[in-house]
Amino acid sequence: MTKRKLIPVACTLEQQIATDQLAEWTELRAQASEVSLVSGVATLRLPYELRDAIDDLVAREQSCCAFLDITTTVDGESIAVRIASDDPDAAPIVAMFAGKI
Repeated sequence: MTKRKLIPVACTLEQQIATDQLAEWTELRAQASEVSLVSGVATLRLPYELRDAIDDLVAREQSCCAFLDITTTVDGESIAVRIASDDPDAAPIVAMFAGKI
């Protein structure tokens, strides 16, 4: 059995930039019609008109937190943002995106 090598659970941003980016996620989550945390996966359902802001924030998050798996799916007039990680140590961070921490 081969053991997978996980990406370290670490953010590469400086403290103030990380704080600002977290505030952006909090503002985005406040506009969600649905927020859930199920089996370690955070999902935010957001209005389609926020697509540019969503795409920008997701791209920045993926570049600084490579241990996260963030995907977006357009579903009619909304966008589902799914945030997960293969690393169980990242569970509190994933929960944070759903506003559970």
